Amino acid sequence: MTDLSSHFVLIDPELIRADLPLRRITFIPAGAERFACTGKISFEQTPSEDDRGTVWTLNFRAVTLDSSVRNYDGREMYVGLVMTDGTIRVIGTASEVPRVRVTPYAAASEVACSFESASPVDL
Repeated sequence: MTDLSSHFVLIDPELIRADLPLRRITFIPAGAERFACTGKISFEQTPSEDDRGTVWTLNFRAVTLDSSVRNYDGREMYVGLVMTDGTIRVIGTASEVPRVRVTPYAAASEVACSFESASPVDL
């Protein structure tokens, strides 16, 4: 069984936009930055119905000790969920990129994003 690992990747949109139809990649693109987490990654997918049909709200949250993540606050970046088998599941679509929020604390930073999608990420 494949689960979420304790790592995530922030990927500039131009590095993988062409590979996004499947929302799954098997490599970390050159130029993307990988971060180790202090604990388990929180990732939830919640469906809801509205006039557009079913909409999935994807919520990602992780805490890292790597202060370089603060450089990504407010930027539009794909978030890659690194799985235990080494594959990466991507939050975002070819036409829409999530905006990353970074909240700094004394020794760590919380990275979060919320993203609406017509389909869930296949974990």
